Amino acid sequence: MVRVQGQKRRDTICIALADGTCEEPKIRMSKVVRLNLRVRLGDVVSLHQYGKCVHILPIDDTIEGVAGNLFDAYLKPYFLELYRSVGDYFLVRGGMRSVEFKVIETDPAEHRVVAPDTEIFCEGEPVRREDEDRLDKIGYDDVGGVRKQMAQNP
Repeated sequence: MVRVQGQKRRDTICIALADGTCEEPKIRMSKVVRLNLRVRLGDVVSLHQYGKCVHILPIDDTIEGVAGNLFDAYLKPYFLELYRSVGDYFLVRGGMRSVEFKVIETDPAEHRVVAPDTEIFCEGEPVRREDEDRLDKIGYDDVGGVRKQMAQNP
């Protein structure tokens, strides 16, 4: 799986196949992909590979009472031989339970697709939902025009 970027900063995701009939450094792409990128035959595009590694941790309140290795029970079957796009949070159903995971970090940072050869790290303490919810609350940084009032209060 690769991200193809055209000259006008438009990009799309494709599955790249090597067939040996196209001379380097050229690629073949379908008409639909060219339309998505707004490019014509002969235009220059760039290819970007996807996720070399991803760090994923579970959300603490979704693993209460879950025993065993979370990687083997949930993540390995979820990503097995598939290309999956992951957001900040994703839910994996396994057995009778669902576990919510958070993507902590990806390398490269802008790629959120896990391929069969992507390394998956899941070491670390589970993420506390309270810590995540606190980031969504409105604070002084979100309110403008109160600098004078804040300076008056010790």
